[in-house]
Amino acid sequence: MNMITEQLTIDGLLAQIANMKTTEDSNTVAEAKRLFYEQASPAERERVTAAIRERTRALLALISNENRQIGEILQQNGTEYDLSEWLSIANYAKKYAVSTHVVQNWLRRGIIPPDCSIELHTFNNIRMVKDRPYRSA
Repeated sequence: MNMITEQLTIDGLLAQIANMKTTEDSNTVAEAKRLFYEQASPAERERVTAAIRERTRALLALISNENRQIGEILQQNGTEYDLSEWLSIANYAKKYAVSTHVVQNWLRRGIIPPDCSIELHTFNNIRMVKDRPYRSA
């Protein structure tokens, strides 16, 4: 989304805010807003501020809903999991300075016990590992 190079009109900026989805989009909107404010009237500034506030609320509601859905899915498995205690294989490997292949090998060999690993079928079968150090035997 190349927002800064577009003509800085109130309608253009409001459209960019409405389409904002990523952190990069947010940073670009912030720069476009800064440039727009140099020429904007107080009423236009208020419209832009209100639009950013509303879009931010909408994005936060989406994140909250996704987090709630994850929690519900984990509860559907018959067990309630605290997501702060679990890491994806990639994040586990980064945190404990091992390769993802080592972690997968530990899972296959039982070094990481079955109760310290969960597979989230609804989320493309992502495997989560309990956040604690494991060592090969």
